[in-house]
Amino acid sequence: MKSGLRRGMKPRLIVRMILVLLLAAPAVQSSKAAAAGQDEFDALRLKWLSQLTGTGDYNVKDKAIDAYIKRISKVTNAQGTGILDTLNLDGSAGLWPDLQSTTNPAHITAQFKRIGQLALVYATRGAPLYQNEALGNDIEAAMQWMYDNRYNERSVRYGNWWEWEIGSPAEIVDILVLMYDRFEPEMIARYGRAMGAMIPDPGIRANGYNTPETGANRVDKALIAALHGILVRDGARIAQANAALPPVFEIVASGDGYYKDGSFIQHRDIAYTGSYGVVMIDGLSKLVRLLDGSSWEISSAQVKTLYNWFRYSFEPLMHDGAILDMVRGRAAARQNSDSYTIGRTVMHAFQRISYLLPADQAAEVLGRLKYWYLNDTVLKNTYYGLNIDGIQMVQSLLDDAAIVPAGDRIFHYRFPSMDRVVHKRPDYVFGVSMYSDRIRNYETLNGENVKGWYSGSGMTYLYDKDINPFGDGFWPTVDPLRLPGTTNDGKPKASGRSSQTWVGGASVTGAYGSAGMKFQYEGSGLTGSKSWFMFDNEIVALGSGITAGVSGTYETTVENRRLSAAGTETLTVDGGNRLPLLGSSANFTGVKWAHLAGSGIGYVFPKPTDVSMLREARTGSWAGISAGQSGAAVARNYMTMWIDHGKLPDNAGYAYVLLPNRTSAQTEAYSANPEISVLAQDETVHAVEERTLGIVAANFWKAGSAGAIRAEQPSAVMMRERNGILEAAVSDPTQKQQSVTVVLDKPGYAVQKTDPRIQVLETSPAIKLKVDVAGAAGESIRVFFEKVNGSAGS
Repeated sequence: MKSGLRRGMKPRLIVRMILVLLLAAPAVQSSKAAAAGQDEFDALRLKWLSQLTGTGDYNVKDKAIDAYIKRISKVTNAQGTGILDTLNLDGSAGLWPDLQSTTNPAHITAQFKRIGQLALVYATRGAPLYQNEALGNDIEAAMQWMYDNRYNERSVRYGNWWEWEIGSPAEIVDILVLMYDRFEPEMIARYGRAMGAMIPDPGIRANGYNTPETGANRVDKALIAALHGILVRDGARIAQANAALPPVFEIVASGDGYYKDGSFIQHRDIAYTGSYGVVMIDGLSKLVRLLDGSSWEISSAQVKTLYNWFRYSFEPLMHDGAILDMVRGRAAARQNSDSYTIGRTVMHAFQRISYLLPADQAAEVLGRLKYWYLNDTVLKNTYYGLNIDGIQMVQSLLDDAAIVPAGDRIFHYRFPSMDRVVHKRPDYVFGVSMYSDRIRNYETLNGENVKGWYSGSGMTYLYDKDINPFGDGFWPTVDPLRLPGTTNDGKPKASGRSSQTWVGGASVTGAYGSAGMKFQYEGSGLTGSKSWFMFDNEIVALGSGITAGVSGTYETTVENRRLSAAGTETLTVDGGNRLPLLGSSANFTGVKWAHLAGSGIGYVFPKPTDVSMLREARTGSWAGISAGQSGAAVARNYMTMWIDHGKLPDNAGYAYVLLPNRTSAQTEAYSANPEISVLAQDETVHAVEERTLGIVAANFWKAGSAGAIRAEQPSAVMMRERNGILEAAVSDPTQKQQSVTVVLDKPGYAVQKTDPRIQVLETSPAIKLKVDVAGAAGESIRVFFEKVNGSAGS
């Protein structure tokens, strides 16, 4: 086959040729999808082509579209270093000199990806090489070489199965759609046979073990199979793709998938909403949009599930356009995959889905998306990472005055199936990442996230007016032994589950809640209990029973906050300006309160506490935490605060209150007159009262009493007494008990409404509840009472 742009051409000649082609580019039809006489296969193929290259007669001079076209057109350059310049069709080892391995299938996927980049330039109107004959010849020759030498129905697999069943075929179907009118039918048929051999059933992994696919992998393969069927005009193949989807929509009780509480698990025990969950919803949104209105569209019940995922799985974990790092697994340690970039993928996926939803749900989703776009101050480019179709969609959203931006809801949201908690207020978001005998502390795989040791061990995430506090180089530079909220023994930790079962909490009104975690580390034997109680203006953190069996370094990190480039944010401790210089540290005794400017966070210690503090400059690299990343030095400044529990702690503890978005004066005033009281802090129970809200919350590690609450079994209990209404919530954080009995010393109340799993055994002289927690998976089960014959309550 004749090759087009030869590798030996001089760069200057290439540039001249591009300019000539650009000036001479013919006018293009506005939409192939409108061609007369097309059948359903053609219509679907052209619909996918529009998703790849844009819809209609778009304006190539539009600023965002022009920038995108210039970016994808960098396949060739005057220096001769572009992927088109270095393509070698005459070699026998590979199409590019850096992708010639015959033992690593990632090189196959990477070569198809580069061919796909060339095909995108060929098929995108406005690109300098749009429908260029020489480029078309090169693409066709490259695809023939790959079929003959790397990927066909007779290929013997090696290495990672994913490259053969998802990575390469995902690129292939896009190339075939982009080049459909240019390729001979036999080219389509050849790759059709290859994909049929590699993916005989999208629901099964054909890796020799016939493993059922789950989650994101299943969706990816279903999309590939649907496009395969469209290309070879095989309705049965599209139907097979559609038939692979129902398990994805099912609620699971174990293993991979979506749970009743909105959790998403992948790799059996990793909280992965913000990584594999994003891949899944992105692929699914593309597939359902593609098949909508066709003979193979998804059901209305599945559309309802998509809305529920937005409402209960993704929305709670989004903040100003970013998806929280605590559900991103090892992806948080990837340099070019920050939480805002991935958040954009989430937003665009749900914009695709919105067009399938009922009008009221669509308006809700689009209003929230518009708010996130407008509130994102990190990604300055609104159209970052989007192709022309994506740009068009976002422009339509932002330009539509009928879509009103809808701010985030105010709520407390618990994900007990993945040991995560999110607490949202108008001016801050707080999250806790925990682990148990059900969920792993962190994941490291393929050399990624090798220092995520404590990221699931009670790490706290506080997002306030401080922009992007856990991005912008945080992960490669933060001290991985001192992550905020964690209690550590100064040693790296292996990836794995805990030996402890008590991890969870309770919540009332949907706005306030508790979280708690029993922990025990191998090696040092360090054990203890940790709690967080989350209200309107404050978060209370308690620890107790911190005990170790060997001498070492044992600390609880109150804060490890990334500072500005100057690193000069004022630290105030009990009224004095402390540690003004980078590299300074001190051990402060009897601290009552502290305040860090910039982020505007106050720290109050209910009992005077000895606190160590350090202002430092730290340097790391992305390669230091994940293989294959940049080794370039990254420098960031930090303020760290921790409580030292001694060399051999025995029943040590801690207590502190976080005050988001407060001034130094407000922090001092709160310290003098706090709104909370610590009712109990031992190895029986942690309990706190928030007096202004009328809330008492208690984490019972075992049977015991705290204030007006008594529990006969391990449990989390929370109650709120206000305006004559008493609300109580009970959960089983162990997720192993059959029932829990709780007594509330609150006479004078009658049942108003209750969950059917709660039996109200008595209301006098105290309220006694028996709560059926079997199969509740840590859910907070609620009951309401109203005051009778007396005071209206507090």
